[in-house]
Amino acid sequence: MTVSGGVTASTNSATGDDNLGHWTVEVQQALLRGAPLAVNLVTLRQARNRAAQSEHAFCAAVLAVTQRVEKAYWDLALAKETLAIRRFGVALAEEQLARQRDLFSVGRAIEGDVMAARAEEASRRADLVDAEANWRQRTIALIHLLGVEDAGRWRMTLDPQDMPDVSPVEVDPDISERLALRYRPELAQAELEAANLALDVQRAANDLLPQLDLVASYGRTSRGDETSDATRFLDSSRFEQYRVGVQLQTPILNRAERARYRRADLLREQGDRLVSSIELALAAEVRQAAIHVDRLQERIRATQEALKNRVEQLRVALDRNSVGKTTNLDVLLVQRDLIQARVEEVSARVSYVEALTDLYAAEGTLLARRGISLDYVQKAGSAPPPEATPE
Repeated sequence: MTVSGGVTASTNSATGDDNLGHWTVEVQQALLRGAPLAVNLVTLRQARNRAAQSEHAFCAAVLAVTQRVEKAYWDLALAKETLAIRRFGVALAEEQLARQRDLFSVGRAIEGDVMAARAEEASRRADLVDAEANWRQRTIALIHLLGVEDAGRWRMTLDPQDMPDVSPVEVDPDISERLALRYRPELAQAELEAANLALDVQRAANDLLPQLDLVASYGRTSRGDETSDATRFLDSSRFEQYRVGVQLQTPILNRAERARYRRADLLREQGDRLVSSIELALAAEVRQAAIHVDRLQERIRATQEALKNRVEQLRVALDRNSVGKTTNLDVLLVQRDLIQARVEEVSARVSYVEALTDLYAAEGTLLARRGISLDYVQKAGSAPPPEATPE
């Protein structure tokens, strides 16, 4: 409903007479096009949905940053552990080199054994150099993600204190899928966009209706020879005017409105299909992440068992070598296998923790699990219902 009014006063400047005054109030109520309240609220509801979309976009950005920072931390922790293992490998090589030199000095080893031990020690020092460079690179990557603004940030040293926890976590793909469909911000954005497209359909359907309005107006007119007569239109003795009726306006073919409705309906269908496609993609993503977590749990057990056996194998090899039952090369190979087993074991643990991070990110629950709370509380499951469903 619209209400309008006006007041006018005029004087014939040429003759100085014929003074007129007029006021009127008009009320116009749409009966067909533009009559439903829901149609008149389309723009407001779309604005609210767009505001909610921006909030979900912010949530998606925070989620992505949190995931990258957490994985960068564990990459740094892995680099630290790998560096310690490489130092241990160098220490083993130095001990073996010293042992071969002692044996060579008493005639129990040949010069080739000493040369092989020296070559192995040099090779492990090269691995140590690579591990130190990797540790520095991971440190810089984490400092960059943390946004440190100190002038000496690139000279900072970060020392991870929390090592990867390998406590088994029960993973249920069905629960993870339901969580993803409720908490992933990308899905919430797509649902809100589909709701806006449905609102466009509702508005386009309303535009197909004829413009039929109920119009009513009331006014008074004052007229006289004196100038003051033009301002006496509030006087009840003056002329009154009434008007009540309906006003109809409709295009003959209505082609443009039908085309807009068809286009809006196709876009709404496209939006619905996009939501379904995202739901399917999220379900596949979380299920693949859950399988990855389960696989790494089994891999941790296997690498830990392998490491335990490699430690025992090295002990036996050293004992046998001390009595001349194995060669220097055999000991060096066993040491190399032990070092590789330690690297694989810590890598498996870090990969497992990172896989859990990826799973929680796929569920959309990573922020809540890490105690990060945003100002808004809307989730995909509590997004505003699509009030735009055409009647």
